Formats: sequence, structure tokens, C-alpha cells
Amino acid sequence: MAKPKTFVKSISVDIAIRSHKCKHNKKHIINKDEKRLTLKEGRSKERFCAICATESLKNDIIKMQSILNELSNEK
Repeated sequence: MAKPKTFVKSISVDIAIRSHKCKHNKKHIINKDEKRLTLKEGRSKERFCAICATESLKNDIIKMQSILNELSNEK
């Protein structure tokens, strides 16, 4: 049996090695030793602060739940 395909891109939570800016909001600084979300797209990586990552993930969950409901209620 084939392994189910994932629609979630390669994301992970890690710890910042150095201080840098959030990819979504340049005013947000990710300090050294803080948790951040890393999104890998191809060979590049985008890193987001916990605040921006949480908001984006919440929105994505709502969108995916809506899609799942639409597929489940299909007749």
C-alpha cells in the first residue's frame, strides 16, 4: 500500500543560533536561543518568530479544516 502524500511543506521548530529578523515581519527580532519556525522551500529556508508562526499556523489549520469539511460533505 502506498504511503499517503503530505500536503504540509517541510516545517520544523528549532532554536536560533544567532539573532536575526523574522521573515514575515522585519520588526520582529528572533534572539539567540529563542524558538523559531523554519520553513524549507527547495534549497532555501525561511525563519519566522513564534508570534508570526503561531498566527500563520492557526490560519492554515482553519483553511485545511474547511477543505477537509468540503471533501467530507461531498455527495
